[in-house]
Amino acid sequence: MSAAPERVESGQRVSVRFDDLAPSAQIRRVALRLFAEDGVRATSLRSVAAAAGVSLGAVAHHFPSKAALARAVHEELVSQIHDAVHGVGSGLPLMEALAARRAAFDDLLVATPEIMDYIRLSLASSEDASQELFATILAELRSEMGALVEQGFARKTEDPEASLALYFVIVNAPMLLAPFLKE
Repeated sequence: MSAAPERVESGQRVSVRFDDLAPSAQIRRVALRLFAEDGVRATSLRSVAAAAGVSLGAVAHHFPSKAALARAVHEELVSQIHDAVHGVGSGLPLMEALAARRAAFDDLLVATPEIMDYIRLSLASSEDASQELFATILAELRSEMGALVEQGFARKTEDPEASLALYFVIVNAPMLLAPFLKE
């Protein structure tokens, strides 16, 4: 199996090899890739098992249903994003900190492009897990936007939730729309 991209942990780069991951982590990683390619609805546990090189029973042992696997992938994705940006830029002026966090997020997406593909497909879906992912993203952005308002770089709006959603779409437009912008 191929090596996974390097991951930032506690300010240090640590190489994480895909074949060193626990079976449940391997299954989640393969599921993320398949969910990113085809969507959760179109991906079966059987196809995840085949792509991961494990039996369907092994998948079911770790994830008793597709919903459980989708939830685990969602939680891992949110955790990876949080780990990539948490604390980045602390101590810097706000705008520099935001730029540093954005760069850390971009680095994660370059290293693991299926994350943005998963987010893109998920946001286009009306499934409960998709709505949960979007709510989680907005919750993460709330503190960032609060800091922008507090520092005077943004203003309070009548509909903060709509403003957060718009902010997310504007900031991530190049990645969200990448398939449509290719020459």
